[in-house]
Amino acid sequence: TIRKANRGKNMRITWHAGGNVEVGFIVKSKSKCQCSVQHDKFPDEAMIETLRAFWTDALTRLKQLLET
Repeated sequence: TIRKANRGKNMRITWHAGGNVEVGFIVKSKSKCQCSVQHDKFPDEAMIETLRAFWTDALTRLKQLLET
C-alpha cells in the first residue's frame, strides 16, 4: 500500500508481507536517475535475505527494461 508519494522524488510503502519500504529517486541527468530502496521493520530475521534477493532481482529487471 502506497502511504505517500512525491512524484519523481520518493515513495513510502507498507509492504503486504510486513515492513516498510522507502524508494528514493535522484535525477542524474536528462536520461539517467538513481533509485534506492530501503526495506525495514521485517516481520522476522529470516525475511532479510529473501527480500534482499527480491529487491536485487526487481531492480535489475527494471534497469534492463529501461535500457531497452
